[in-house]
Amino acid sequence: MKYLLPLFLAIPLLLAQELHAQEELPPVDKAYMDTVMLAMPPIPSDLSERNISCALPTKQGFGKSAEQIEYHKTGWLERLDAQWDYFDIDPKDGRVLVIETAQDINGVPHYKYFANLTHTQVYEPWSSSKVMAITGALSQMRAKGNIGATASAGNTAVADLITSVHSYQKEGGADGNSNAIATYFVNLATRGYLTELFHEKWLKLDDSRIHFSGAYANEVFTPSDPNWHLGDKTVAAPYYIKASDDPDYQTYRCESCGLTGNKPMTTLAQAEWLKRLSMHQRDSATAHPNLTAQDIEVLFYGLPESIGGMSKGIGVSLHQALAHVFADKQASEALGWLDSSTDGKWRIWQKIGWGPSETRGQSEQVLLAQVCLPSKTGQRAFTIAAQVGVEGATQSNVVNAGRKLESLLIRTLSKLKE
Repeated sequence: MKYLLPLFLAIPLLLAQELHAQEELPPVDKAYMDTVMLAMPPIPSDLSERNISCALPTKQGFGKSAEQIEYHKTGWLERLDAQWDYFDIDPKDGRVLVIETAQDINGVPHYKYFANLTHTQVYEPWSSSKVMAITGALSQMRAKGNIGATASAGNTAVADLITSVHSYQKEGGADGNSNAIATYFVNLATRGYLTELFHEKWLKLDDSRIHFSGAYANEVFTPSDPNWHLGDKTVAAPYYIKASDDPDYQTYRCESCGLTGNKPMTTLAQAEWLKRLSMHQRDSATAHPNLTAQDIEVLFYGLPESIGGMSKGIGVSLHQALAHVFADKQASEALGWLDSSTDGKWRIWQKIGWGPSETRGQSEQVLLAQVCLPSKTGQRAFTIAAQVGVEGATQSNVVNAGRKLESLLIRTLSKLKE
């Protein structure tokens, strides 16, 4: 059976001008879209330490270590310290998973997993999956010629491309076309390899439903030449000019794809991926097999002389929810509280995604984030993946999904605070 792909399903994350062009939002919706969902995130006041893992709290008897879990073997899900029903949140109110990280008295990282019994439910990750696309492309280039995130793709800095994917703005030589740039990364990484990273090549997930065979746009970023450059070093970086040229590409409604499309993921899969990246230096047992600490620093922060990468991931829902739950602060006070309570050392690295799905008859939003709160009253370090949907595939309902996500975050953090 063949399916027709609605035009807007090819646009996983809609920008402000696209929203306005397709549907004039009511003033209250436009205000929320502009000031919360599309807002550039605040930046910590103290960036003197560009750590890619949190200052971990010490909790004896908390969670399990990588050695105890044996992440390198399949079936690790059954060996976790997990409370899968920890959040008393009905699945209709959203899916959420938190991986909290602490250390024992010897400094060994330990992990504990919390969810609302939705951690194995597949969904469309929208643009939050661009973290995976970037990871895969950098990994391929490291394996091919030991070149990575500090290089240039043609004459465009890879770091600018990464930041532009998250900020949806022009960054250096990158033009802000997040979907085209992310599709370039996927076409370079290849879909077969991205899928393998979820399974035998890295995460060792047993869930065969999870795969990456899609794209983000028909348009693909085209570098000035098909090589990556770093100083005098040049490494060939062949990529598929069209996503459909990749033998592992599948259309959104391929016969085996189902309603969740051609890159279905779970909160567990997404959060585990990001958690492992954040712990790359601290926990060698789960480090990515090809990436360097420098690659991940660029993904999280951008180049040393700038601030970029996931630090510029748009949206302030999470910032506002943290301030509301942990300090009873209003949205306008969120940045002030984050800075004052942590001496400016807080960190939030995030990627969001949203869109209206005619296939599922609803509008959705997804958040993937790594949070570091080294507060004066106690340190917190956790990864969060959350997904919500509201009935009706319209632009206004995309905004309603955004509001629903913020409500889900507040409920999640309130329980986590206990």
